[in-house]
Amino acid sequence: MKRYFSIFVVLISFVSLSMCYSLDVFAFFESKQDRIVSEPGMMWGAGFELKWNDFSFYSEVLETNFKIGDISPKWPIWGKLFENTYYPFGQSILAYESPQFRISTGMQNLNEGLGQEYPLFISSNNTPYPSVEFEVSPFEWLSFQQDLILVRTAVDNPLTAQSSQTSKSVYYRKTTVKPFEFLKIGFQESVLFMGRDFDIYYLLSPLNYIMSQDIRATINAPWKEPVNDNCMVGGFIEFTQPQYRIFSEVLVDDWSWKQGVGVIKMAWNTGLDFNFDRNYFQFEFAGASKYTFHRTGKYPYQYVRYESIPELPIEYNMIGYKYGENNAAFSARYTYKENDYDFGLSYEHLVFGSRDPFSPLPPDWKDHSNFRWLDDPVLQRENYIALNGRWNITPKIELNGEIGASFVENEGLVQNKSNVYPRFDFSIKYTFPINEEVMGKISSGKIFDLNFF
Repeated sequence: MKRYFSIFVVLISFVSLSMCYSLDVFAFFESKQDRIVSEPGMMWGAGFELKWNDFSFYSEVLETNFKIGDISPKWPIWGKLFENTYYPFGQSILAYESPQFRISTGMQNLNEGLGQEYPLFISSNNTPYPSVEFEVSPFEWLSFQQDLILVRTAVDNPLTAQSSQTSKSVYYRKTTVKPFEFLKIGFQESVLFMGRDFDIYYLLSPLNYIMSQDIRATINAPWKEPVNDNCMVGGFIEFTQPQYRIFSEVLVDDWSWKQGVGVIKMAWNTGLDFNFDRNYFQFEFAGASKYTFHRTGKYPYQYVRYESIPELPIEYNMIGYKYGENNAAFSARYTYKENDYDFGLSYEHLVFGSRDPFSPLPPDWKDHSNFRWLDDPVLQRENYIALNGRWNITPKIELNGEIGASFVENEGLVQNKSNVYPRFDFSIKYTFPINEEVMGKISSGKIFDLNFF
C-alpha cells in the first residue's frame, strides 16, 4: 500500500510540474430559510476545482433536506447517512477559455442578463441545467454567444413504448458590439421548444429564431413544419466607467413577425452600480407586464422549468426572470469591502398581482390595452431588509451570512392580510489548495508539516 501511495504522489508531482495545474478541494455547510426554502434547512457538500493551462474542471456533490415551497423531496433508495435528506444535482463543468474563444459544458448554473439580482433570459433559480455555452470574440469590439440548455430529455416507457416524458429545451443567443471601451450594445434572443432535444435549424441558421420559425411555418411551402415555439427577443445597453456602471435591458415575449403588434408582453431591468474606495452601491429596478412568460395557447410553452408542477414557488420554477409576470421589483445593496471581510445592508421592494403562467389566457385578454401591468384590484407587497457579511477566518476558511425579515402586505392577494417572515442564510466553506509546495511535502513524507488552516 505504501508503495502504491508513493507512486501516486510521484505521478501527481510530475503532472503538477509538467502540466502547470492547480487543484483546490473544498467542503462546505449551509443553513437557510428564504422565499423558496420555506422551513429552516441544511445543505452540505464537497468538491474540487482543477485548472490546467486554459482548461478547468469543477465538480461538487451535495446533500440537503431543503424543502422547495411545500414540497419535500424523498430519496428513493436506502444507503444515506441521514434521514429526510436527498441528493440534488450540483454543478459539474468542463471549460476551456482563451482570449478569442470560450466553451463550457456540463451541469451549469447559468445567468444571462446584465443585472446581479434580476437576470431576464436565463437565471439560476433552481438546480443546474445540462447545458453547453460558448462564446466567440473575433474582434475586440464584437462577440457572439450561444447557450444550449436541455431543460428535460424525452423518456419512453420500455414496456409500452409510449412516451412518459416530453423533451424540452431552450436556446439562447447574444450578439454584443463594443464601439467604445466604455459602451456595449447588444441583441439577445431565446427560443423554448418541446418534443425534441435539439433543433438543427435554430442551431445552424444565421437568421434569428423568430425568422427561422416563421420560415418553417410558411403556408403551402413544401418545407412547412408543425412548429409552434416560444420566441423571445431583447436588447441591452451598458455604459461603464471606473467608478460606476449604468445598464438597461429589455425582453419581449412570444413575438412573431406574422402576428404584428398586439398585446405587449415584456420584461425589463435597469441598474446602476458605483463605488467609492471600499464602498459599493448597487441599484436595480426590474419588472414584467401581465401575461409575460405566460402560456398563450394550447401548448404548454410557459417559460418555466416544470410546467406540470404549478405548486412550486414561482421564484424556483422560472427559467428566466425569477418573479415571472405582472410585477415590479426594486433592489438596493450597500457593501463595504476589506481584504479579509466585508459587510453590507440590502433592501428589496416587490409588488405583484395575479401570476399564473400555467392557465390558458382568458378569452378577452386581447380586448384590453396593449400594455397591462399591475392593474389587479389587490396587489401583494413585500419589503425585505437584511444584513449580510463575509469573513475569511483563515486563508482557507470563509464564513458568509445574511439575516433579515420580509414584511408582507395583502398576502396571497387577500386585502389587509399581513405577515412577517424571517430569512437567513449562513454558510462556511473550507478550501485546501494542492500546489507544488504541498506536493513536495507529501512526497517527502512531511504531511504533518502542512498548514491545513
